[in-house]
Amino acid sequence: MSSRRYETAADFCKLVGTPDLLEYLGIGPDTPKEEAQAKLKARRKYMQGMQSNPKYKKEALFLIKHYSILSGSLEDPADYLTDSLLRAESVHLPVLEMTIKGVLAGGGLSSDQEAYLHRNATELGISDVSFSKLIDQLCNESGVRRPGNGQSPRPSVLPMRQQSDDFYKLLRIDRHATLPEIRTAYEAKMRDTRNAPQSADNEALLVRLDLALSVLSDPMARGQYALSQSRTGPPARARDARPGEIETAPPIRPRGTAPVNAQGAQYSAPGEGVSRLEILGKPERRLTISSSPVRARITIRNGGERAMTGRISSDQLWLEVSPHQIDVNATTQDIQVIVTPSQVPPGVAKARVSVVTDRGEKGVIIFEVKRGLPAWGFGVGAVAIAIAAGAAFMTLSPTKYDLDLLIDPWAEEVVFDGQSLGPGTAFHLHDLVGPTAVLEVKHPNFKTYRQEMTSEELQSGQHSVELELNREMDFKPNDEHHRTSVNQREASSVVGDLRPAFDRCLSANGEPKSVLTGSIRIYITQDGLAAGLTIEGSRSDEASVQTCVKRQAAAAKFDSLVDGDYASVRYDYDVTVPIKPNE
Repeated sequence: MSSRRYETAADFCKLVGTPDLLEYLGIGPDTPKEEAQAKLKARRKYMQGMQSNPKYKKEALFLIKHYSILSGSLEDPADYLTDSLLRAESVHLPVLEMTIKGVLAGGGLSSDQEAYLHRNATELGISDVSFSKLIDQLCNESGVRRPGNGQSPRPSVLPMRQQSDDFYKLLRIDRHATLPEIRTAYEAKMRDTRNAPQSADNEALLVRLDLALSVLSDPMARGQYALSQSRTGPPARARDARPGEIETAPPIRPRGTAPVNAQGAQYSAPGEGVSRLEILGKPERRLTISSSPVRARITIRNGGERAMTGRISSDQLWLEVSPHQIDVNATTQDIQVIVTPSQVPPGVAKARVSVVTDRGEKGVIIFEVKRGLPAWGFGVGAVAIAIAAGAAFMTLSPTKYDLDLLIDPWAEEVVFDGQSLGPGTAFHLHDLVGPTAVLEVKHPNFKTYRQEMTSEELQSGQHSVELELNREMDFKPNDEHHRTSVNQREASSVVGDLRPAFDRCLSANGEPKSVLTGSIRIYITQDGLAAGLTIEGSRSDEASVQTCVKRQAAAAKFDSLVDGDYASVRYDYDVTVPIKPNE
């Protein structure tokens, strides 16, 4: 039961922008549970009178509705804090992973390097247990042997609370500083520190400076760091008594500068803050090509509060992107990617698609392209007719045609006439000659689709497959189920891939221009498959929406759980229903 309580507590802390309930109430892990619960009760009483205040409405409603669960999470403040710290730790693990991979890229790992990585982990608030587990995993993947006995220098079980150090403040640079600006600031700060009298504080500062450079100079790690900063948020002050309105007002983020386009025009949009570039889905993607153009899609999102402008480009001529500019009026935008096979060099080729905002943010998606079979031809490629009079032959070439396969939802494997096309939702087959072919579509959560396609079906140009669920998707955790966690980076990537499908389900047949908000929580069982979900918010009670969302969620594939009975991930949706073309 405690895991469900802690999950609710984590949602509440995210809402109010505090690391944990203990910080929210201004108490420590040694506080008796009676005192902790009394403080929460006093806070609820105060919030009951604040429900009409827009500044506190969400906090008040959540606290009142889930008070008993939040109070239950404080039955053991120390145990709760352990869970909270481990949750925060999982957010920073991707940053550490990027740093370790950078060191291992040199082909070895010395004791000094491991000590350096361990200090980085400590600065990020990651426990020695998690550090050792991660570095062992990455060393095994890279074929690198850990020095000594592989033990971390200072064993500890729990991560430290995240330090308040801000890498940008540490280097005295703007959050949108360019790489040269970051390096210049780092070198200047390092000189000042090394010239200062030697001390333990200076040694610690050198470690933080190295960590700041390694994170901020890597675009992916920098993005993960920005995400982790926004998730954890600053510690909230304790508010036991009812102070004045100015003192109780939540902190307001500083007003950012509106983005400027290439012509120097400044965009302004309602609200405070700045724009924020988010790349949905995986940063590395693989495509298999043959002789026909292959299409893919990248989805970007503006997670900030102001309009976002910028440009989109590819570093290879054989991979084209469209459009080349970020849509200033769009919160979410799809970028079309087209690969021209005739221009792709032999072997495995790579291309980088860069999305750069006018504020200096940059996202990179790497496409790895390789050639598959030269043609999806099958059957007899030509008919030879013998001339009875002699040894002369003539060859009659049959008509060839193309076929688009559309699979809904995503399939784990598509097999066409005995040849695996791999996973996906859309496939283009060309130079088909018939007369028949067998199509199989497989996914563990769906019934296997199998059909022998006739010559007429093959010539139709398009064939659609709608997979049928083979499970009810009704799993709900109870007190007997033990909750565990999933890899946050991998889970975010999977949910990012599902987002367009979820948004289509929610907006279908909705009132045009209406705004839909809410959350979808997916429950994952030991096999890494979605087994159930809950929807809260706009249109969540409609059967058609629930059926559509369940089908799309069932297609998701996460890593298998190492321990525990289930894990969960959440997608918070904010969708504006588009206007239909005929309206």
